[in-house]
Amino acid sequence: MRRMKESIGRRFGVSIIIALIGVALTFSSCKAKKSTTITTLNSKYLISKIVTPKFNDSFESQDYYVYFNSQGNVQAYIGCNNIGGSFQQRETEIEIGPLMSTKMYCRNMAAQEMALLNALEGSRSYSIQNETLILKGEGTELTLRKFKE
Repeated sequence: MRRMKESIGRRFGVSIIIALIGVALTFSSCKAKKSTTITTLNSKYLISKIVTPKFNDSFESQDYYVYFNSQGNVQAYIGCNNIGGSFQQRETEIEIGPLMSTKMYCRNMAAQEMALLNALEGSRSYSIQNETLILKGEGTELTLRKFKE
């Protein structure tokens, strides 16, 4: 009888250890998923289209860009001022800002610059299709295509 209790005790102990290892592996694989998600935006994207309630335009310039780095920083340029700030992402959600910019006045660029700032700070979700990154917010959509050197 005593041997039977010891055998059951050992099996129970081994089962607990296996279960704990399984839980640890599950949590470590979740961490790996999150870090690979962050690296997907670690790139420079050219601005293709900006849509806000007051602005809707497409762009072909190789000079207009948004750059996300792996440290959670974002930089952007659309012809006049440099824009910068931070971003956080979780799966398909994104939060950009607060953003700051240099303060030069460029009459012909003011509307598109304000639209870019509003679209970036208003972004709440993102998707990547082929080499196109789409940032969406309430009434805003920013379409970016991956920069090819």
